[in-house]
Amino acid sequence: METIGEYLNRVRKTCGYSLEDVAGITKINLRYLEAIEHDDLAKIPGDTFYQGFVRSFAKCIGISDEEIGSRIRETAKTEPPVVKPHSPDDTRIRQ
Repeated sequence: METIGEYLNRVRKTCGYSLEDVAGITKINLRYLEAIEHDDLAKIPGDTFYQGFVRSFAKCIGISDEEIGSRIRETAKTEPPVVKPHSPDDTRIRQ
């Protein structure tokens, strides 16, 4: 089955958009869009951001919220969540 990243990449190219176009329209950082298309979820700052970015990306290239929501739910059923380890020098963590 085609991954979400592969699907977004295929539809984006079919519509004639570059990733730079999508970044400009959605205001999503280009590196996050690249990570989404490469299914590199470890580079996205959490699942909530991932889902929001994917939905915005999809809307920008004409994919309905129902369609992308269905794909997100299907992916969540088959893939374990990505957990980003915290760095020991992460200043946001207080002990």
